[in-house]
Amino acid sequence: MKGLEIYVKSSALGNTGIHWRNISKAGQPREEPEILGRKITPKEHGGMGTIEYLVNDTKPSFLIVLYENKIFLEVTGIEASQERSKRLGREVFDIIAWVADRNNDSEHMIRLLAVRTLLSLWKRDLEFLKTISSAVEFNGLDAFQVEVEKINKLSSTGQEILGQFLEEDKNQSLHDQSKIVWLDSRIINSDEEADFLANQIKQSPLPKDNLPLVVIADARKDRNLYFKTIVCGKPLIPNPREGDLNVQPNGSTPSEKKKVGSMNLGIFTAGILIGLLVGLLIAIVFLGAKLPPKTQPTSSPPQLLSPQNPPPQSIQPSVINKAQLNQNPPCLQIPPCVTTQMKNSGET
Repeated sequence: MKGLEIYVKSSALGNTGIHWRNISKAGQPREEPEILGRKITPKEHGGMGTIEYLVNDTKPSFLIVLYENKIFLEVTGIEASQERSKRLGREVFDIIAWVADRNNDSEHMIRLLAVRTLLSLWKRDLEFLKTISSAVEFNGLDAFQVEVEKINKLSSTGQEILGQFLEEDKNQSLHDQSKIVWLDSRIINSDEEADFLANQIKQSPLPKDNLPLVVIADARKDRNLYFKTIVCGKPLIPNPREGDLNVQPNGSTPSEKKKVGSMNLGIFTAGILIGLLVGLLIAIVFLGAKLPPKTQPTSSPPQLLSPQNPPPQSIQPSVINKAQLNQNPPCLQIPPCVTTQMKNSGET
């Protein structure tokens, strides 16, 4: 196809490491797709970024990008052959990208390749990804090479191979399908939904406006597939969570009533909690105003014992005579020193 270029990213045995090669050119030189350096996608926290930050090289996924009258398809996370991984001493992943001038033929080819990728991620068209990994081999220490004939065969036989896995859905108009598939985000978690999405991609022309468009699909655990579209120049759509979005085979999405109901319940619960907290604060302030102030008990300072201030002692009647009673009224205590002197003199 005129204006078509194919790129492959893989690992070399030597110090060159992971790099891109343009396999459409003679000698397959080191060269990466020009789109990868463009900052065309909005980031979640502001600013613009490249499309590479949207995917993980080791995670099975595909991207369709429309920009400047070009169409781009990238497939990531392709597991290399066990032989190559064993020779390198670690797991190797390959990436392949098709870039073409945008026209009806190139768009049709890209959509067929995207459908085959989708069914491969869903473990249906297993030969698609296996063919790509088997076409890549080490070339010395610092390079790798690709069998271009195997890669070209993927697009030339795509239509007939898809007939083995997919029955064409003719119940919906292309206009309705296009609106659903390219402007929606969803979680695919059943064979029926995967087939429905594959038919949509196969039969639905891409939008004709000039805004850059990025379509992402990546495989998740437990056979879930995440599908999302980003129209560049517009606010970024939040990533869908499993259970939030679920497109039915008839193309309809669940009603927003469940979301609104959950939101209202949350607001109601928050209102009750705030009301209880305000009531508790008012009660604390009211009770605090009613309670009398606490009084601190007064206590006299303790007396210090000294020879001039001896501790009181009880009067011993047996050692006091009548003369002493006349001289010391009963209300007065006799100092201890006098009592001791009386005992020593033998008086009673």
